[in-house]
Amino acid sequence: MKYLTLMSTHEIHTEAFHDAPRLSAAAVSSHPNLFHDLRGHVGRGAIGVGSVLGFHDGLVNRPLCRKSLEGFITISAHATSMLRLTLERPASAFGFVNAGATFDQRNPVEFWANYNYVGTARGPCDFTDEYRLEAGDCCLQAVGAGTAAQSGHSVWALAPASAFELPPTTNRATDANTAVLTIAAFPAAQIPRQMAHLGYSARKHGIQICVRGMGEKYSHVESKVRHARQWIDELPNRYEYVLYVDCTDTIFARPLSDACAIFNDIGIPIAIGAETMCYPVGDLAWRDRFPPHNHNQRWVNAGMWMGQRAALLKALGTLTEVHELLKQPVASSDFADLWNWRNWADDDQFLWQIALLKNFFPLYLDRDSRLFLNVATLDRRLTDNIDCELDSTSGMVTVKWSGGRPAILHFSAEANQHCKQQWAGYLGLIAP
Repeated sequence: MKYLTLMSTHEIHTEAFHDAPRLSAAAVSSHPNLFHDLRGHVGRGAIGVGSVLGFHDGLVNRPLCRKSLEGFITISAHATSMLRLTLERPASAFGFVNAGATFDQRNPVEFWANYNYVGTARGPCDFTDEYRLEAGDCCLQAVGAGTAAQSGHSVWALAPASAFELPPTTNRATDANTAVLTIAAFPAAQIPRQMAHLGYSARKHGIQICVRGMGEKYSHVESKVRHARQWIDELPNRYEYVLYVDCTDTIFARPLSDACAIFNDIGIPIAIGAETMCYPVGDLAWRDRFPPHNHNQRWVNAGMWMGQRAALLKALGTLTEVHELLKQPVASSDFADLWNWRNWADDDQFLWQIALLKNFFPLYLDRDSRLFLNVATLDRRLTDNIDCELDSTSGMVTVKWSGGRPAILHFSAEANQHCKQQWAGYLGLIAP
C-alpha cells in the first residue's frame, strides 16, 4: 500500500530509527490512505510517524500532549522543520509541543500549514486549535523563534475530515465561494516570517489563504497579472469570487463574510483599492488625469482587489494585452496618449490605472475605503488619528470622513515597517 515515503534528512536522518518507520495496525485501519510521499527536514533527529518520536526522549517514549490524540496520526517533526506530503483526502490537523520538550519562554513554536498560520504552542503539551486541510499537496512547517533544536519538539496530528460541501449557487460573494489569494515569492522557509501579520490576522478571522508563487522570482506583471490569471483559472470550481491581497503588508481587520457583504453592496464586478499618492508615475500631467476627490483618494493602489472570477480573468487578460502593446516599438492609435509613460508598463499598478482611465472594464475605485484602506499616506497614529478611529475592542477601523469600515488594511511603503505591527497589535490581530 502506498502510504508513506521517507527521504533522507537533516535532510532526514533515517539512521536515527532502529527500524524503518511504520504505522501501527490500529493507525492503518483507522486512517486508510490519509497521506503518502512524506518528506522534508527537521531540526533534530528524524521524522517519526505514529508512535515513533524520531529521536530518543528520556521522559516520554511516544507523542503526548494534553489534547487527546485518539483518531489522529502523529508526525514528529522537531522544529525548525518543514514537511511535504500528499493528502489523499481532507484532513483536520493541529500542532503541539511534545510532553518531553523543555519549556523555554523565549522559544514558542509556530505551526503553519500550506503557508497559513495555524497557531502557537509555548511549552510541553501545549497545542493549537484544529485546522482543515484539503486533499492534495501539503506543506507543514514548525517554526522556532530561537534554539529550537534544544527545546521545540514539535509534532503534527492529522485525522480524516469530511469532504467539502459545495456552497449553493448564488450571484453574490460569500465566504464559502470566495478564494483569498496572495503571492509569496520567497523561499518556502521564509514565508512564515514574511507574511506573519497577514497570516495571524487571517487565522483570527477564520480565513484560509491560497498562497501562490512560492520560490519564484517576483515580477509585477509576470506575478500579479499573468501568473495571477493562471492561478485564478486553476482554483477549484466552487470559487466564484476572488479577493487578492499583497503578502507582506496587508492585514484583515474583519472576517471574509464582512468583506463579501461590502463587495456585494458595491455592486460592480471588480473593486480595487485607492490611495492619496500617484504611484509609480509622479508626473503632474499623469496625476491630473485622475478626477479630484475631497480626501485626495484619487489613484489606484493594486495591493488589494476583489472581483467576480470570470470578470477578473477577463480583466487580467486585458492588462496583459495593454502591457504587450506598450512594449511595441511604435504606439498604436489607442495608446498614443499613453506613450510618454510607457516606461512604467512593467508595473501592474500602472496597468490598472490605465484600465480605470480607459474604462476597459467595469472597475470600482474604492475611494471611500469601504472595503480597502491604504494606510501609507494617511495619519498613522493609533489614537487621535485625524482620518481613522481604531477600536481595540472590536478590532475594526472606521474611516471618519466616509464612515467606511474596511475589511483589509494595506500598509504600503514605509508604513509597512513603521506602523503595521502597531496597528495589528492595537487591533488584537497579532498571534497570541
